[in-house]
Amino acid sequence: PELARVPLLRRVRSPRLPTYAEAQASAVQHLPGFLSEDDLAAIHRLAARVRQRQGTAGNWSHTVERLHREGGRTVFVNHHLADELPGLYARMLRAAHDADRHLWGGELLARRHGLALRSAEYHVVIGDGGGPMDAHADHGSLVTFDFMLSDTAEFEGGAFQTVEPGGEVTTHSFERGDALVFQSHKQHGVAALTGRSSRRNIMVCELWEGLPRRCMRRCDQPWLPCYCRPDFTEYHRTVRGVAKASPGTSARLDPKYRCERWRLPEVARDCPRLPEIVRDCPSPAA
Repeated sequence: PELARVPLLRRVRSPRLPTYAEAQASAVQHLPGFLSEDDLAAIHRLAARVRQRQGTAGNWSHTVERLHREGGRTVFVNHHLADELPGLYARMLRAAHDADRHLWGGELLARRHGLALRSAEYHVVIGDGGGPMDAHADHGSLVTFDFMLSDTAEFEGGAFQTVEPGGEVTTHSFERGDALVFQSHKQHGVAALTGRSSRRNIMVCELWEGLPRRCMRRCDQPWLPCYCRPDFTEYHRTVRGVAKASPGTSARLDPKYRCERWRLPEVARDCPRLPEIVRDCPSPAA
């Protein structure tokens, strides 16, 4: 009810994201043993089910670099996490609010129009030299959770690191079952694996101020109708919502992934052009 009273365009135009400098100065919350053995087993089972349901589409990533780095082993668990492991998701939300109150001054998550799961990515990186990720930020999200699913004896290297305000790099302790909670705009990265037999398995979840999307990828549209299709590498959007595939891909859009219907009367009221974008848009697939 509170969310419905906030005009859509106000949410779109004023996402109230922290600056990179603010996020850079924030602390990382280390939660040892956040995941129990039952939690770890449930996450592995969930990823296996989602991979089976989605097939190769579940491993799709919208950057060639990421596909190369992960070797096609990423599963976008996404909304299935909240749907099928609601207890774990509720604990994540509580942990995010606790970190905000105790470490970040209570300002990051205060008076938000809606806090929801943006994405949940199950990553497996294997082999000597695999998995390096340069320092980056999870733009558009508010809080990121990293969960370690592997025993650290299973890999060498692969340290989780954050960049601090002065430019120094901090390496964080990160053991099996631990959670690292941090502001998404804080620069962070992962060192390369060393050792031919190394295998590093994590799950990365992002919370944003937006809708709880049901996409098969990491959605980039918090409020307006989104266009997500697994086998497209890029979408070209127009004000009329016409999406064209990148060269070399099929030009036909599968309606199942075209967008999500949400409060269309409100969308139409807030922006007269939006009905053209969502016209004939089906409801989201389960």
